[in-house]
Amino acid sequence: MSSDKAARRLKVHFLPFNKENHYWGNLASHLSRHGVDVTEGGLLKDYPTRRTEREGGPDVLHLHWMPTFGHGAAGWRRLPSFLAHVARLRAGGHRFVWTAHNLYHGEAVLRAADRLATVLATPFFSRIIVHAPTAEKLVRREFFVVSKEKFAVVPHGNYVGSYPDDVSRAEARARLGISADAFVFVFLGHIRPYKGVEQLIDAFEETTERDARLVIAGKPLGDATMPALRARVRSEGRVLFHDGFVPDERVQIYLRAADVMVVPYLQGLTSGAVILGMSFGLPCIAADVGCVPDMLDAAGGFLYARGRPDGLGRALREAMGARGRLVEMGAHNRRKAEAWSWDSVAERTAGVYREALR
Repeated sequence: MSSDKAARRLKVHFLPFNKENHYWGNLASHLSRHGVDVTEGGLLKDYPTRRTEREGGPDVLHLHWMPTFGHGAAGWRRLPSFLAHVARLRAGGHRFVWTAHNLYHGEAVLRAADRLATVLATPFFSRIIVHAPTAEKLVRREFFVVSKEKFAVVPHGNYVGSYPDDVSRAEARARLGISADAFVFVFLGHIRPYKGVEQLIDAFEETTERDARLVIAGKPLGDATMPALRARVRSEGRVLFHDGFVPDERVQIYLRAADVMVVPYLQGLTSGAVILGMSFGLPCIAADVGCVPDMLDAAGGFLYARGRPDGLGRALREAMGARGRLVEMGAHNRRKAEAWSWDSVAERTAGVYREALR
């Protein structure tokens, strides 16, 4: 690659772009400072093969999610056309970079097809970004990626300053109707089966502290989830369930009211929720799934083995027994999160793009 080409601004297209998550907006805005112009939107299957660099298209197609292939025979029938589309784009001069945020979609129902698609597509990818060393090992093993040189470890950026943060702990608790001396666990985010919310309620019900509160705030996946959750909440008076999408301005209400953030996911690779809690200076409880142990250590969290039946319950009780250390633990997490600045993440990502073009 010539020095002129290395110096010019790059064009990168994000596929897809999630406007609800600050990850994409933060990355795109900071990439601009490092010579990368980002366009976004759409799905890979809809991206036209005729657009090449020569015709003004992007230098790099940055995949943030692999497709999921749905149910039964129809999903398997879509697989060849997807792979042919990837091959045509690559033959047309496009370079692919894939960020492996997860191994699979949380609601993947035809995982065998999803896995085969990734196994067969990764040879067309110039680079694969993962957020921690453990993630690289898991992706290589799951999808038979032989080339270690194809990987780049780039941390997940923090959420410091991404949300309003001007509400005190006392005001946040007053808005939620929670007393000042209560011990508050918070789960925040979309409520989906793989996120373990029902298991969290089970574990919380086993605690006996009368002043403990569990706040669950987020939008359930589908109406079928809501009646069951509402019934669980009615049977346990210490649980507060605020269902519905949580807008940016209300994120601080839940996190500033919390003593501990709980991320009881049953599966996953990287957890933006853990990084959100760390960015707000909270200790976190999380299962040891994916690369969460690379981000959250014993000085700032309570990790438990996903496969241990009483793991989550023990972590809840351990957190309540560590009241005197929680502020220090949260400060430790905040310092760790601040090190994952978006400027450094964007600089390293821009370097990955340029490597992909060599």
